[in-house]
This record gives sequence, structure tokens and C-alpha cells, in this order.
Amino acid sequence: PSPRPARRANRAPLRRESLSARRGSALCASASTSGTDVARPDGFGFSAAGMIFPYHCGAWEVLSELGLLTPDTPVAGASAGALVAAMHACGMSPSEGKRVLTAVLRDCRENGVLGRVGGVLERALRAELPADAHELCSRNNLFVSVSSPRFVKAEERRNGESGFNGTPFALENALVSSFSSRDDLIGALLSSCHIPVYCGWPVRLYRNKWCVDGGWTNLAPLPPGCTSAARVASFPLVDAWRGAPDGDGKASGNAFEQSASFWSGWGDADDENLLIAPDGAEGTSSVEYATLGKWALLPQDDETLEELARMGRADALEAMIRGGEVDRNAVDASSEYSFSLLMAAAMSGAKGACKRLVSLGADASATDARGRTALDLALEYGHDAVADLLARKGAPFGDPAKDGKDGAAEARDAYASAEPSAPPAPAGGFASAATPPAGGTVAALVPASETSPGSD
Repeated sequence: PSPRPARRANRAPLRRESLSARRGSALCASASTSGTDVARPDGFGFSAAGMIFPYHCGAWEVLSELGLLTPDTPVAGASAGALVAAMHACGMSPSEGKRVLTAVLRDCRENGVLGRVGGVLERALRAELPADAHELCSRNNLFVSVSSPRFVKAEERRNGESGFNGTPFALENALVSSFSSRDDLIGALLSSCHIPVYCGWPVRLYRNKWCVDGGWTNLAPLPPGCTSAARVASFPLVDAWRGAPDGDGKASGNAFEQSASFWSGWGDADDENLLIAPDGAEGTSSVEYATLGKWALLPQDDETLEELARMGRADALEAMIRGGEVDRNAVDASSEYSFSLLMAAAMSGAKGACKRLVSLGADASATDARGRTALDLALEYGHDAVADLLARKGAPFGDPAKDGKDGAAEARDAYASAEPSAPPAPAGGFASAATPPAGGTVAALVPASETSPGSD
């Protein structure tokens, strides 16, 4: 089996200014003002991801639950990100998309990847995409990144343009957004995903052009026309971008200069809270880049795939909390006990989620309908490690007498007999800051390496 991702705490924070420092007191603001200086995403671009696409499915799920990713939201994608974007654009749900793509990975895991990936993927797309998918995806709502090799002419070289690493060969990018038929849409998606050897031939013919993976020229494309589109990226690349040389790569042939089409604006998006990524915002990734790279090249076991989905959910929800789309002190409107996100995390034993929520400014002194704080709930349900964490962060005890009981011990005994001893995390009803109650769950904040709810 594949190695499990390391906890975030096992890595030293990346050396760059935190989002909270860049925004001053924004994270300490009240729920009504939190994130008001951040533009609401009006589109999303999904990066190339290889075989770690479940990260995208997790983010897709949270963004849909929060009402930020609707059927009318423009989306773009490269390679595996194009598959996720297309499935959303043609009306498929996150769970449907995850099912289809996971089946592709299982086939490749069991039967091999070399020369097979393209054929397995094509069969899945033909079997699963709706009959009118090309019409649904031609409403200026989907943009598929495709790369095409070209020869840099002598005149262009004399004018200062260079091919890759000074050679006369280059790749040019195109975003395809209108599809004449279902076959045309499938052809665009297969071209965007075409990696030589994995998919057979070195190149794929699409619209009379030879094409290769769309992520090679535009790793995480954004929908044209959007003013505050957010990237969903499965790789931690912010520090690499910040350390890259200035320039657009045209004169030098260096595709990794900061303004090159490969990743132009990557760090700027992070500064503006428009980057959902393993190293977004506070700059720590729960999985090393090298490990993610290995997973992207070879299909992993189902446990690892699910952990990747949890990573995507966690990073998307955390980014939306930071951006003010979800109130960090949101209360589960579906619960008679008025549990906050922090309370739900504490009673479920999700230590990592508690740590992240506290760092985001969640109110540890808030009480539920019975006067209990997150610290009370952690102790009541036997999660001593969570209680220790909250106590170290200064979390107070509540007032169980609010519920009419004489003492804390008596009250907790009564509560324990009245409620399940290991409740699941509340699954919906948390109000976002800008939309009616939606399904952003505390489970999404549990880091990929966290054990299941109910354990420390």
C-alpha cells in the first residue's frame, strides 16, 4: 500500500508571510466583516493533476455545497483538471465524477498504465458523459487547455523569441470552449490529458493539430472574462513560483519564469486568497511535493485516493473560511444543540480540525444550547488529546448549569446518557457568510492523515 500523507505538523512552515499578516486583522474580525476585502470567486480553474485528481473532487464537493460552484459558474481545466471541469459543466455531481474517475484509476492499477490510460479514459467518457454533453459545455462555461507543439521560425528567433531551453521547438496553448459534437468534446478532453507513453502515441491529433497534455503550457487555466477566478491546484508550488526568475519565458525559453503561461500569477492568486492548494494561505502542505508527484504518476490504493479527496475538501473549506465565504463560527442550523464548527470537531475527536479552526479565529468560548464549550464536549466524549489542545489554546469551560443541572459532573453524565457516545460530525446546515445554510461539514476540515472521527 501507498504511504499515508504526513501530518501538517511534521513539516516546517514554508518561509513566507502568512495570509493573516498580509491582511492585518481580517481574520480576527467578526463574522459579519470577515473577509470583506476579498473578492468572491466568479469562476474556477482546475489544475493538471495526473492520478491525484481526487483532490479536485474533494474541492469540487465543498465549493458546490457552499453554492460557489453552480451549473452557471465558468470553469476551466487542464489534463485531469479538465475532466473535473467538464463533468461539472455538463451537470454531473462531485460524487458521480469521483466514481467515474476512480474506476479509471482502478482499471489502470489492476491492468497497467503504459499505453493504456488514454483508451481506458475514452471508454469511461463515452459511457458516462450525457448525450448532450457538448451542448451543455458550449455555453461559455467550460474552457479546456490543450498544448500543441510548433516550430519557432527563424524570423521569430531573430525577433527575440526562443523555443524550449533555446531550441527551435515550443509548445503553444489554446483554450477550447465550443464543441460541435460529443466526439469533439471527448477529443478535447483526451487531448488535454495526452501524456506520451501513458496514452500511447507521443501526440494526439485534434482539430488537425498534434496535441499533448494541456497542463504543460497552462497548468491551471482560468476562465476568460472572470475578474476573480480561483485556482484549484493539487500540487504545492507557491514557494517554487516565488523563487522563479522574472519574465515570461519567451526570450529565454524558460517555461518556469514567473509570468510564463505555465503558471503566470500563481503566487498573486495565493496573496488574494484565490488559490486552493496544499500549500495555500499559511504555506504548509500535508504531503511533500515528491510524494504527490509519485502518486500523480502511478495509481494509488483506495485509502490514499480518499485521503487526497479529504485534502481537497479541507483546503477548499479553509480557503473559503479565510475568504469570508464561510463563517468560522458558523452554527449547525440543523442541530437542536446549536453546535459550532469547533464544537463539532471537538466532539468528533478531530484534533487537526480543531487546531486549524482555532488558528482561523474560531471562538473557543462559544457555548451550545446546553452551555457547553468545545472543551466541555471534547472531555465529555473522551477525546483527551483534543481537550489538551483546546486547553493549551486557552479554551474555557462552559456553564452546564445553563441546562438546569446542579453540577458539571452530573450534567455530563446526563448528557452522555441522553446522546450517542460517539456522534458523527454534523453533516450540513452550517451557514456560510454569503449564502443560506449549506452543507460545509466539519469533516472537510480533518487533515488527510487524521484518524476517523471518534479517535485522537
